Amino acid sequence: MMTTQPLRTLPAPYPEYARLRRDRPVFHDAEAGVWIVSRFEDVRTVLRDHRHFSSCVLGQDNFEIRAPEDGAVLPNEETLLASDPPRHDALRMHVGRLFAPERLVACEAAACRELDRVVVKLVQDSRFEIVQDVCKPVVAAVMASVFGLDARWSACVAQWLQVSGQCNARSRPASLKASFDAMLDEIWHAAAHCPDAGLGMFMAACRRGEVDARHVLDLTVTLLKGGADTTTYLVGNVLALLAEQPCLASDIRRDPTLIPALVEASLRRDSPVQLTVRVTTADVELAGHRIPANSRVMLLLGSANRDEAVFGSEDDIHLDRRAKSHLAFGAGPHRCPGVALARMQGRVIVHALMTRLPAFRLVPEHAREVELWALRGFDHLEAEFLASSR
Repeated sequence: MMTTQPLRTLPAPYPEYARLRRDRPVFHDAEAGVWIVSRFEDVRTVLRDHRHFSSCVLGQDNFEIRAPEDGAVLPNEETLLASDPPRHDALRMHVGRLFAPERLVACEAAACRELDRVVVKLVQDSRFEIVQDVCKPVVAAVMASVFGLDARWSACVAQWLQVSGQCNARSRPASLKASFDAMLDEIWHAAAHCPDAGLGMFMAACRRGEVDARHVLDLTVTLLKGGADTTTYLVGNVLALLAEQPCLASDIRRDPTLIPALVEASLRRDSPVQLTVRVTTADVELAGHRIPANSRVMLLLGSANRDEAVFGSEDDIHLDRRAKSHLAFGAGPHRCPGVALARMQGRVIVHALMTRLPAFRLVPEHAREVELWALRGFDHLEAEFLASSR
């Protein structure tokens, strides 16, 4: 896993985060028109307090979700992403059913089957690419399992994930809206022909009148957007950490049971999602600062997870110790509903790479980081097998 040059070439945000935590933990950026919060306790407080800090500001630049029958638009505040309790809790309940323990067992089996296929293919060449060759096919197989879709839908799910990833990106191709609408049509068709599991559970709730057709589409799209790239970024960040600290790689190869702890350490140090936003519902005080109503509040998750007051030295990693809770998946009502799924995917992919493949090294000159302040990870990460291992 050692490299002769750094994998990361973009400036890291962490020195600036440390300065903010020290000097201006809660401050108003007048130019950007946003309050910025950087310390762990303050960020967690905001995430948990939906009465004073609403999520209604999220998703405002998303494409509209329209009903298949009459084209009626789903209001933003009725989406899973931008709703607040109690409406959010009612919608989230349907998503939670997809992540029941028995469903997660099936999803892990799907991930392992896909990894079996991937590993056989990878060892036939001298190089492979982590994102396209490993992460994306595994994530597609897992999401198909989440949705209760069989192998015939694999290519469709992979395409949905690609479209969803483009929706998350800063720049969107001109054809994306048409691709998004076509995806909605395909999702509705799949849901209508799905058995009781996965999307079929959303449809059953629709027939009971608990949600309407627009919610079925919104819940599905939200899961796709959440799973499109975050697992890929998580895996890339774990591999970058191992390359940066070779002693950890040695520990993992010697004792793979440490991989879950490694995944948690990486999630804290390099959260794939670096920030989120809320809006105040009334005048509120936070850490001695009065924030007016209707103010946007930016929460620096990546900074909170590096808070020295909570986690000590950011480079102090001990995989044999119980990790303190971090905010990589958020907190409060909007904490990521797919936490267990994300952890499982990161764990099984890293396990396969570290234990089932011949020795490999990452190729820094072909690594490409995501150029978004809100996200941290790699969208291209090549690896090559060492000559001695072949």
